[in-house]
Amino acid sequence: MPPGQLAELLNQLDGRRGASGGARIVPTEQAVAASGVAQTISGNIAASVQQAQAQTQAAGQPLAFNVASAQTNVTPQSTSTLAVDCVTQGTRPPQTVTTTPTQPVTPPLQVGAFSGVLKSGAFPIPDQTSPDNIPFAGGNVTNGTFSAGLGSAGSISFPVTARSMNTFSSTGTSPNGPVSGTSFLTANGTYLYANLSDSNGNSLFVSSGQPVPASTLAPTGTAQVFAFNVSQAPSPPGSNIPFSLNDDTTCTNPTVSPYFIVAPASNAIGAATGPTARTLRASIAFNSNGSGQSSTVVVQTGAIGQLQSGGAPIIGGLIRGVETEIPGVPSGSETIYSHASSLVDANGNSLYGKSTISGFALDQTRITNPSPTSTCCVVTTFSPSSATETEGVSTTPFPETYGFAQPAVAMPVPAGIGASRTTQTLSGFFGGQMFTTATTPNNGTYPIVGVMAVQTDATQNTVFAAFGTNLTPAATGGVSSIGMTSGDPQNATRSAFIDDSHFGAVEGSFQQINGQTLVVNGDSSQAAKLYFVNAGTAPPPTSLLPAGASYCQCQFLQWGYWGGDLLTGDSTDSNISRIDHAHVNFWEAGPLTPQTDLNTLAGQGFTGTYNGHAIGSVYNNGSTYVAAGGFTGTYNFATQNASFSITNFDGLNFSSGTKKVPLAGPFYFANFGGTASGLTGTLNGAFYGPMAAETGGNFTIQSLSTAAPYNAAGIFAARR
Repeated sequence: MPPGQLAELLNQLDGRRGASGGARIVPTEQAVAASGVAQTISGNIAASVQQAQAQTQAAGQPLAFNVASAQTNVTPQSTSTLAVDCVTQGTRPPQTVTTTPTQPVTPPLQVGAFSGVLKSGAFPIPDQTSPDNIPFAGGNVTNGTFSAGLGSAGSISFPVTARSMNTFSSTGTSPNGPVSGTSFLTANGTYLYANLSDSNGNSLFVSSGQPVPASTLAPTGTAQVFAFNVSQAPSPPGSNIPFSLNDDTTCTNPTVSPYFIVAPASNAIGAATGPTARTLRASIAFNSNGSGQSSTVVVQTGAIGQLQSGGAPIIGGLIRGVETEIPGVPSGSETIYSHASSLVDANGNSLYGKSTISGFALDQTRITNPSPTSTCCVVTTFSPSSATETEGVSTTPFPETYGFAQPAVAMPVPAGIGASRTTQTLSGFFGGQMFTTATTPNNGTYPIVGVMAVQTDATQNTVFAAFGTNLTPAATGGVSSIGMTSGDPQNATRSAFIDDSHFGAVEGSFQQINGQTLVVNGDSSQAAKLYFVNAGTAPPPTSLLPAGASYCQCQFLQWGYWGGDLLTGDSTDSNISRIDHAHVNFWEAGPLTPQTDLNTLAGQGFTGTYNGHAIGSVYNNGSTYVAAGGFTGTYNFATQNASFSITNFDGLNFSSGTKKVPLAGPFYFANFGGTASGLTGTLNGAFYGPMAAETGGNFTIQSLSTAAPYNAAGIFAARR
């Protein structure tokens, strides 16, 4: 194992800030000094041993120990043999123990060769074009203190401890006077970050390190996957979800994926041409169920290009997501969108490490390149940019802007990540709810279901998804069809394929409503803010499931989330005439079962029984939320008799009964109706994998009464 990688693994075993090793009373420096322990043990070993001997003998435990020999032999000079005559209850023979005296060990701290970036100022944290963003060179760590000159702004210094988060108070200095906060240096001494504040309440953030050498970024002949832990601080105050404010209805216990980097097999990380290294991370969180539910989804995708000014690698990407502003209210959803790029220091570097990438930091600065394709990633321009949460679904929204400075530190790659990477096409279905600024019968909402396809490319590390559906204009406020895309093979920052079970994307280059390509300012790339990610990257909480139900542990079928904004704009200006918004909706897709396998199963008279889950978005008499339930289905491939049921979904049971459903290629049923008390609905689906190993599709459920309107739409996934 390379020394750098071993050091990073060992770093994971070290203590973390706030931990106490199980101690109910955590000792302080002052408590230890006042305890007398130095005089009792370190100062008089012979007396301590005699005391222990007396206490042990008093307890009835025979002990023979040569105190004088022990006092002599433990003098820290050289390795010695300590003769111990230790016989306990006559069962243990005398033995000779070889000991090596323990010397005080000072954690090695790298000195010099640090460059980095200081961000300062009141919230929000500025982007890289701001004068409050100060790149520096010549930083160093000496005798446990980091210091760096900041040119005309002065200098900064603060304590730092290797391998652990160090909290200090008013002992650091900055251009604004004393600072306090936390600092951290990776175990290999190549990356440091600090989250500080001064006496005026201004925040300061330092990201610094030693640039990763070109040899570490070189291709290895096989695709490589790296994983990083994105720190919670200094994200926007109060947020436990990186890149998100999460300020209106805070979601606790989010699922936060590692920050993944996938490097191509035959191209260096940060190469200007050829296949590109890409980045992906996602978070999902839910608070409670039913009408009071809050939820957040955040997806980041990007690519590692080359900084034109010096040729060093740089990360550029996009962030998309949604967040609940007002729980349960159809219009009470926020859309999150931002750029994301790695902080560039005075020497033009932004990735730090030695034998591996140890760390870096990201902020909301926009970077551009001359040709945003998968084979050209030369960064030429930095532009002012803010992260934005657009509050509510409205053509005159209130944007809330903010900044972030999120450090990412190397962690072990989770088991199995990157093991299976396949270029393939997956077919499937999607379902959910749309909220619109148009007038609809159900308070500006309408259900949406349709078909989709997902294409993965294991060479270019990209994913592309296309959605299509036909709708009833009377229910949607005038929309008869929607076509959406996520990911773009010709745009390096819009998707990332880590492996067959971890991939995601933001909006593609074009979207359509009623057959017309959407534009804002005449630009189709501005007409959407969408996210798309599979559940393997950020699994949903089990709290959404009723008792006895579980998510499908599918081998062939993938499923996940999609959402965001479709913007109907103008070809000449930024006016928006209509917004169609999806909060948390769902999709499923997989490799369809070959027709020959279906014919074989029919010839064998085989009956398959499938068990899994159903999950979808609900509109319930004015409230909206996500619900989940169990799914059970059977299909006789010879007689073509089928039965399917969704159980305890939002407290409802929905069953089709047994019906004959002729096979029509791999899609085994379409508009397969069912009923429940006061409800009606449909299911559409397909078989996936060899010999119809799994099944999946979408569903809709509607109330028969208009007095208390109810509709739900989503997907199901199940295996034999």
